[in-house]
Amino acid sequence: MTTQGTQKFSSLFKLRSSQIAAAFTAAQRAGSIEGLRLLHAPSDNTQFIIALTRTIKGGVKRNRLRRRIKAALHTALKEQGPLPSGIFLCVTYLSAEQKSYHDILAWLKGVIWKNAKPR
Repeated sequence: MTTQGTQKFSSLFKLRSSQIAAAFTAAQRAGSIEGLRLLHAPSDNTQFIIALTRTIKGGVKRNRLRRRIKAALHTALKEQGPLPSGIFLCVTYLSAEQKSYHDILAWLKGVIWKNAKPR
């Protein structure tokens, strides 16, 4: 999925902890639905962070939710094109477990690309 001007999907999720902390400090709310909140911090790089809170008990449940969000993002990228520049932080809460893949996909597409400039 690497083309000119885009980056590899797996590289979207690689950030050092100091960069994540700085992004949380500078981030502003981009949108939310029950159980999920998306923050956006300005940056020259394009990154996507999934922060799963410990209110979701059990590693299996957290990993399942992380995979659901990543799959929805992957589909959204195929349909909408590359992410706008900046660091996106997706924070999850307990009620996010109830969200389906399609709910997350529709939400991500609406929130991330709503203010993006047309190509």
